[in-house]
Amino acid sequence: MNKNFMEINEKLRKEIIRLRLEKKMTKKEFSEKTGFSYSKIRNIENNGIVSILDLFYIAEVFDTYPSQIFKNID
Repeated sequence: MNKNFMEINEKLRKEIIRLRLEKKMTKKEFSEKTGFSYSKIRNIENNGIVSILDLFYIAEVFDTYPSQIFKNID
């Protein structure tokens, strides 16, 4: 995969983790709020690829927009 894509994905994953911890959510709670399985959350947080569709669901949990999450990673 493109190195730039991987760097952006890494920053995106870290921002998702930061937001989850800021809200004091466990992975289990986060999985319930997104509708994702616990293993999918674990995969995303442990070097998984964050799809655009996943990002929309994640942003909804944090009451924000995907674009705002991207702004936070720069």
